[in-house]
Amino acid sequence: METVTRYNKNNVVLKNDNIYYLFSYDTKVLKYDRKNDKLTLFKNWNYSTTTLKYVYRFINFYFYDLTTFKDKKSVIKNMIDNKKIEFLEG
Repeated sequence: METVTRYNKNNVVLKNDNIYYLFSYDTKVLKYDRKNDKLTLFKNWNYSTTTLKYVYRFINFYFYDLTTFKDKKSVIKNMIDNKKIEFLEG
């Protein structure tokens, strides 16, 4: 995997072919399949305010513009409920 973006020393975006991952510390929090335009969130996607900040930044850049929404977390939860974003608990 290659490093695409390093938000800070603990939050990094890695790429493997057309698949992008956001890691917070050593935990994978999301995966984006660019070829199929499919975003998957893992159970720790909203673990902390800091993690959530980088999840929003990633989604804004790669998947969906959240900048006009005040309650970004609710928008994401709605997208999960409507199957626009996949959520994996395990």
